[in-house]
Amino acid sequence: LQDIWMANREPPDLHPDIVLILDDDEAAAQLGQTNARHRRARALRQLGRLHARTVIFDFVLADAGSDVTFYQDEALYDGLPTRELVRDILRRTYAHDDFFDTETDPASERERKRESRLSRLYDEDTLQHRAFEILAGVGKDSTGVVLPCYFRRSPGSDDRAVKILVEELVENPYHVDTQSLANACKLPRRTVNDHFEHIVVEAAHRYVLTSDRKSALDVVAANAPLMADAVRKELDKTKRVLTEALNRSSFAFGSIEGDHVSKLHELELPRWRFAEHTMLAFAGVDAERDVVLRNLKTTRAVDLPGGADGPPGTTTRGLVHQTVAAVQLHKHQPDPDASAVVPFQLRDDALDFPLDQHHDLIISWPLNSEGSWSQQLDDRDPGGSNTDKATSQVLRLSDLLQLAQHDREVHATRFEILLVATRLLEALEIESSFSGRDSAFESDITAAAIGEITFEDLDHKFAVIEKELRAVLATREVEQKLAAANEVSAAWNTRLNNLLDKELKAKTEARKFFEERLSDQVAGKLCLVGDVRTGGLADVHNTPVGPLPGIIINAALVNTMLTGDFLQGQSLFQATMVTIALMLITAVLFSRLAVVPATASVVPLLLVIAWVHHGLLTWIDTITQPVMPLVGVVTCFSAVTIRKWWLDNLARRRVRRAFEFYLHPAVVERVAEQPDQLQLGGAATELSILFSDIRGFTTIAERLPDGELTTLLNEYLTAMTEVVFENNGTVDKYIGDAIMAFYGAPIEDAAHPLQACRTAIQMSQRLERLREQWQQRGLPAVRIGIGINTDTVRLGNFGSDLRFDYTIIGDGVNLAARLEGANKQYGSESLISETTWEQVRDELVTRELDLIQVKGRQQPTRVFELLAERPAADELVEHILRFEKALAMYRDQQFGKALDEFTALGETDESDQPIRMYIDRCRSLIETPPSKNWDGVYVMTSK
Repeated sequence: LQDIWMANREPPDLHPDIVLILDDDEAAAQLGQTNARHRRARALRQLGRLHARTVIFDFVLADAGSDVTFYQDEALYDGLPTRELVRDILRRTYAHDDFFDTETDPASERERKRESRLSRLYDEDTLQHRAFEILAGVGKDSTGVVLPCYFRRSPGSDDRAVKILVEELVENPYHVDTQSLANACKLPRRTVNDHFEHIVVEAAHRYVLTSDRKSALDVVAANAPLMADAVRKELDKTKRVLTEALNRSSFAFGSIEGDHVSKLHELELPRWRFAEHTMLAFAGVDAERDVVLRNLKTTRAVDLPGGADGPPGTTTRGLVHQTVAAVQLHKHQPDPDASAVVPFQLRDDALDFPLDQHHDLIISWPLNSEGSWSQQLDDRDPGGSNTDKATSQVLRLSDLLQLAQHDREVHATRFEILLVATRLLEALEIESSFSGRDSAFESDITAAAIGEITFEDLDHKFAVIEKELRAVLATREVEQKLAAANEVSAAWNTRLNNLLDKELKAKTEARKFFEERLSDQVAGKLCLVGDVRTGGLADVHNTPVGPLPGIIINAALVNTMLTGDFLQGQSLFQATMVTIALMLITAVLFSRLAVVPATASVVPLLLVIAWVHHGLLTWIDTITQPVMPLVGVVTCFSAVTIRKWWLDNLARRRVRRAFEFYLHPAVVERVAEQPDQLQLGGAATELSILFSDIRGFTTIAERLPDGELTTLLNEYLTAMTEVVFENNGTVDKYIGDAIMAFYGAPIEDAAHPLQACRTAIQMSQRLERLREQWQQRGLPAVRIGIGINTDTVRLGNFGSDLRFDYTIIGDGVNLAARLEGANKQYGSESLISETTWEQVRDELVTRELDLIQVKGRQQPTRVFELLAERPAADELVEHILRFEKALAMYRDQQFGKALDEFTALGETDESDQPIRMYIDRCRSLIETPPSKNWDGVYVMTSK
């Protein structure tokens, strides 16, 4: 996540003091692939001329280079006329001279002497050293140069084999090849090849340490195939120049606790001659475990030999990264009036920027992943949107060498002017002090090329010569002789005037324009010179913004330090504290939310956390560790969810245990989804309550043996309970042979009155089948009474904290129980209250039986007999209508008419017990008429 955010953020601007000078594919195409070290040295020398402030030369210069001079072929890059150019000038100068002979002419002799002198100028080592010497300068003209050194890595798993090989090589440093060394140690050659560099360096260090200096020099002189170069480098490390360079390039290291201290022989140093005028700093970067570079190790502890004025032996000092050294050099203000080079001494306060406990600096990349680094940096402009190349912060080595090419063209033109002028004055037989100036100026060109004089001095010298030449040409003597001269002399005069007035002026102005353009880009800047060629390029590292060459990574580091755009890193402790706090908060949140809302909130919560972490990078330049909080939140959610699942599972098991004998299994599962409802207390809920009871059970119990009674009762209760469950009812309890059930809870159902009534009808039907079975077994016939009431009652868990029951209480429960008992009075099987009847009358066939006042209640209630489900038979419908007509007469105190109607109705159905009851009531009331305020309420005196 850090890498994604870093790769997509708006990168900081590249500091205007940074200039990249690249040896890339384009430069290589222009310069060719050979003799690159010569060309880099010459290019580096141009930076001093352009007044660069600081230079990081990111190339390994560990050896002296080739001792074969390439100077004649490369002379044009130092601004010197080449042999071919000189010959071309001579040919054009003497093109009209009948006596021209290149073998005997003095000019040809001069050219041969010049070629011999140029070929001995210097080899690569001298050329490179001279370039650093020129850059060092003095005062305001000095340029700080940082050269890299490298720490070698340990051999790792083959440590024992490496020790054997090192010991063998110390004993015999004259092994001719790796196969010879491997055979001597009886080890595979592959082991030698895998750790060759470490083996040779370690052996050379021990050899120089344990042997006398003469023996070591003998190994070098004998050019031992494996050891000569390594021993020479170890001897070089004892030179005063290198020792002084290491001491001024390091600082006293305060604390080394927990830090690895490297030894001097583990350092791959540049050639000792180059250290005289440069700063030394370690290069290379260490990627993290995922091979992505994010931080810079700014300091490494190393044991260095004591300085010239210090105590003998070694001291532990801090060596900084090359970018840190370059920034310190760049900020250093040299004395403008200094007359000699004053070496810069690295101070112990060099690391004046925020670091973590490991001395690591987090890199603030001036790039993102939207394009390649070359596109982004080449288009970058210090302080503006202009992409003109004159203000670009990217140059190429070929740009610097092109400046030398301009010098070459100017010098060649001047050289030709001197040759033509000398030949013209000789042809005109004019004597002047101008004779011999061409040879002197040739020496001046060489002096400027090797840095003995500046190019400004060379320009001034030629300006004096040009002024003198123009003065000679303007004399009357020359004018008179030119007027009488032959065609050859006239042609030379025309050529000379063209060179002086046109070609030299044009080439000088072109060089001046190009030099000013480069100076605008380089003067006072910190220049990073490095190789970014794609062919065989190994110095590439994975970064959050993509693979980058080492020089570009160095530029990012320098930019971080120069701009002060430091990124703060979050420590492991801080990340842990944030994670714990988030886990506590989310634990409370998730524990208060149901599983579904909690699950739905996880992704938005993770996005918010990621957004905040990304915002910290954008708002306050702080790189956090988002994975820990994100993983912590997910872990917390998982833990809370698992805990909820476990507790819910326990609650469901408790619910199932509480209801599995009272509810239908499907209802039990639905109730188990809301186990939090199972707590002491109750809520007012409208329910339908059903009571059923076996008529005459006491008599049946007296007649039957215990075993048969138990069987009969269990069969009856099982069948009736199944009917209750089939209609989504809840069995509240069994009271002997009685059943108490209710409908509409624990699962709400608006049709609970209808479900209760259908239960009563189906109980009667199921009991009819049971009676047939019992009759066959010789068991007595069983009849039941059912009472149903719909009312608002209290529903919940009632009891103690130790044991409680899920039940209902209230007046409506009592009324249902009284209705069940009232069946005895009317000879009916199922009675329902008026509140139940109002909700089922359109679905079921009922008839009103009476207006009664049950025992224990003052309020009378209408009761209805439950007969069947609709549609009903026509005979039943007609029977009910006649019954209701007779009941209306009864309540209207027309007892005689009511008696007649009930009597006639009873003749059609002699089994209708309520009709017989009303016939008896009518006769009684005829004999003993009620009072005028009689309301027809029948008061029940028993349950």
